[in-house]
Amino acid sequence: MQVLNLDQYLSQKEKNATQLFVFFLDGEYPHVNADSTWLHELRYPTYLVRMNEEEFHSMDISIHPKVFCTKKGKELFSINGFASLNYLKFKIQNLLR
Repeated sequence: MQVLNLDQYLSQKEKNATQLFVFFLDGEYPHVNADSTWLHELRYPTYLVRMNEEEFHSMDISIHPKVFCTKKGKELFSINGFASLNYLKFKIQNLLR
């Protein structure tokens, strides 16, 4: 699992692949990256984006963690908090139809 900063995210989100980005505050890393989360079970490019509170406010992200799915720089969907693995797979499958 690759951890990005905000600048790296802005560059990475422009790629052609369908990608997931999980935005979180610095202190949330142990919880977000725990073995029990779905992050380790997905077959899609998934990145953790570590931010401080100021960066969260500048991007207008009020709920964290927050999940963004992007492709070619466009946001396909977002989820507040951590959704279940089944829900996330359902959302991604609908995009691929």
